[in-house]
Amino acid sequence: MPQCKGCGKEIEWLKTMGGKNMPVDPEPQTMVVTTAKGACWVSKTCYVPHWATCPNADDFRKREKKKEEGGVGTILPVPEEDQGPIDW
Repeated sequence: MPQCKGCGKEIEWLKTMGGKNMPVDPEPQTMVVTTAKGACWVSKTCYVPHWATCPNADDFRKREKKKEEGGVGTILPVPEEDQGPIDW
């Protein structure tokens, strides 16, 4: 299995909808999203991008996309019109 060049952990590569390769942690996770109003969604199983868990992720980011500048890794609020329960 491939390993991250930054931290040495095992990763897998998935293809995004845009056709780009994305490193992910090999174990899928169940994601839970909670809004400021307390609404909660439980996502089906999904893969977490490795840059969200890698302690050395900033070493691979371009200068303009560092976390502190609002690049990858920034959590944005869910627009109010998109909030509500998900009917699985």
